Amino acid sequence: MPTSISATRADSFLPPSVGQSKSILRRQGDNVKRKLDMLDMEEGTQEPQTPAKRRKVLFSDSSPIVHEILADVRAEVRRTLDRHRQGQDEEYQTLKQHFSLDTRRASDHLGTEDDDEPPIRPHELTQYVLALASCAPTLKERPFRDLVQAVLKCAWVGRDDRFVHAYIEFLAALASIGSYLSEALGLIFDYFSETRKSRWTVPGYPEVSKRTHVTYVRHLLRIRQYAPDAGTSLLNLIVEQLVHIDVSMQADLDDFDDDLVTAVHRALAEAKAKALQDEDSADESDESDDDDDDEEHEQLQRIKTVKNHIEILDAVMDILFKFHDPYFANPTSETATTQCGILLSQFTNILLQMRKSRHTQFLLFHFTQKSDALASQFIDTCEKVAFRSAPSVLGDYAVSYLASFLARGAHIPSFLIQAVFRRLLQTLDRRRATYEQACQGPNIEKYYSYYSLFQAILYIFCFRWKDLVVSAPETVDGDDPLSYIGQDLDWGQHTRRILKNNAHSKLNPLKVCSPGIVEEFAKLAHKLNLVYVYPILEINKRVRLSQYIKSSYSTGGRLRDIGNESARDDHSLQLDSFFPFDPYQLPSSKLWLEGDYLPWSPIRGLNEDEDDGYDSDDEDDDLESVDADLIDDETATSGEEDEDED
Repeated sequence: MPTSISATRADSFLPPSVGQSKSILRRQGDNVKRKLDMLDMEEGTQEPQTPAKRRKVLFSDSSPIVHEILADVRAEVRRTLDRHRQGQDEEYQTLKQHFSLDTRRASDHLGTEDDDEPPIRPHELTQYVLALASCAPTLKERPFRDLVQAVLKCAWVGRDDRFVHAYIEFLAALASIGSYLSEALGLIFDYFSETRKSRWTVPGYPEVSKRTHVTYVRHLLRIRQYAPDAGTSLLNLIVEQLVHIDVSMQADLDDFDDDLVTAVHRALAEAKAKALQDEDSADESDESDDDDDDEEHEQLQRIKTVKNHIEILDAVMDILFKFHDPYFANPTSETATTQCGILLSQFTNILLQMRKSRHTQFLLFHFTQKSDALASQFIDTCEKVAFRSAPSVLGDYAVSYLASFLARGAHIPSFLIQAVFRRLLQTLDRRRATYEQACQGPNIEKYYSYYSLFQAILYIFCFRWKDLVVSAPETVDGDDPLSYIGQDLDWGQHTRRILKNNAHSKLNPLKVCSPGIVEEFAKLAHKLNLVYVYPILEINKRVRLSQYIKSSYSTGGRLRDIGNESARDDHSLQLDSFFPFDPYQLPSSKLWLEGDYLPWSPIRGLNEDEDDGYDSDDEDDDLESVDADLIDDETATSGEEDEDED
C-alpha cells in the first residue's frame, strides 16, 4: 500500500463547489484567488449563480489548476508541521482545533450559531484530510500524535461521500506506515457493532439510508470470503443488529393508532412506486417539508422512521435468505446440517434473548423445513431450552417458538407433530401433578410456565388437529374438514384423559389462557368428540383471577378480596397470544416463504346450525396476528375479503 496519495486519486474526492475559499490556517493569497477565478471561468457563465441554483463545477483529473490547488494545500500543511517541529505552534493548534471542534459539534449535535469559533466548510475539511493523508510518513513522528488523535476522533460516518472517501484514504495511509495500524483498523471495526444513532449521524447531513445498510451487510458477508475464521461472528453481528431494528420497528407499530398505520402503508406504497420509476432516487423519496406545525412534523418523522426500518429490515432479510440458500441446496448434506447449526446458535444466543422479534426468526423457519432432519434439529433445540431445567422465562419463550413452528410450518410431517404433541402433553401432566398439591386457584404469577405450556398445546391443536388424528373411519374424507365432525376419531394414547384432567384442574388453565385460543379450542374439541369444556367456561365467567393473586402489602399477604378496588382486572392476569411465527408480511422478502406457511383456516359453517351456549366477550382473533398486517401495503385495501386469510 502506498505511503501517500497521488494527486490524480485525490482529485476525485474534491467537492463540486469551488475549491478552497479560505485557508483555515492563514490568509488566502492572491495567487490562489486567481486560480479559483479561473476555475469559475472554465465552467462557463451562461447562467447567473443564485441561491436556488448553483453552478456545478466539474473537476477533471487532467486539470492542472486543480492539481496546483491541491499542491498548495499540501504545501501549507507541510509548512505547518515543519513549524510545529521548530516550536511555532499557532497554525498547528488551529488545524488541530478545527478537527476537535468538529468532533464536539457532531457528538453534542450543536448548531453553528452558538459556537464562538465558526466552523470551516465541509469541503475545506475534506481537503485538509487529504493533505494530511499525503503527509502520513511525517505523522508517525511523536510530535504529531495529538493531531492524528484529533483527526481519528473526527465524525466521518454519515458525512457526504467525498469526505468519507477522503477519510478512508487517510486511514489507509496511516495503516500503511504501521505505527497507527491497530488504531485505524479499530476505528473501522468499532462501527461493525455500533448501534447508537448518534455515531452514524452528523448534523447537517442526511441520515444513513437503506442503501447504506444494505451495502454494509454485503461487505460484512464479503469479509467472510477472506477471513473465514470470523465468518460466524460476522453473521451473528448482522443478526443481532437486525433483531434490534426488528424489535424497535414492532414497538413503534404497537404504539401507532390506525391513522398512523395507514400513513405507513401509504409511505411504503409511494416509495415502492418511486423506486420502480427511478431506482437512484428511492432513498430521497420520503423527504418532507419543514413548514408543518410541531405535532404534524413529529408524526411525519415517526412515520418516516418506521418506514425506513421496514425497508431496511426487508432488504437485509432478502440478502440473508439469498446468502443461506446455497448451503441448503442439498438439505440432507453435512453442509446443510452445519449451516443449520449456525442458525440454531443465533436462535439460542440472540433471538431467545429478545422478545418481540417479528421477522428475523423466519430464516430459521424457512431453512429448517427443507428436510425432516433439519426440522427435528430445531425441535430438539427448543425442547432442550424449554425442559432441560426448572421452568424459566427463556424456557417459556422456547415453548412459544416450538408451538408456533409446529402450528405454522407447512412442510412438517404428521409423525413429528404427533410425537412432539404427546411429549408436551406428558410434560403438562407432570407439571399439573406438581403444582396442584398446593394450588388454591388460578394464578399466573405462580404457575406461568404451566399456563404457557397449556396454551401452546391448545394453539397446536387448533392449527394441526387433522395431523393429530391417529386414525379415522373410512367415511372421513381427508380433504373435507367437515367430514371429521361427529366421527369416532382416535387421538392417540392418553390424549383425551390428559386434556380433560388439566381442563378440570384447580389450576384452571382455561381461565388464564388467551380467550380467543380457548374459545376456538372449545369449539373444535367439542365438535371432534375430544373433550367438552363449555361448562367450565360458563363457570369461569364468574371467576375473578385477582382474588387468587397475593398482595405483599395491602392485605398482608392474604388472598385479595374480590371487592378490593386495587385488584387488577382479569385481562392483565391472562396470557397474551404472541407466537413468534405469526404472519410474515415484509413486502419483498416474504416471497421466500411461499408454500412454507400454514395460514389460519377455520372450518367454514362449523357453528352455523347450533348454539353451544357460550358467547365470548373477546372478539379478537387470537389465532391470527393483527400486528403482522400493519406493514402489509396490500392489506390496507383488501377490506373484509381476506378476514379468514393472513
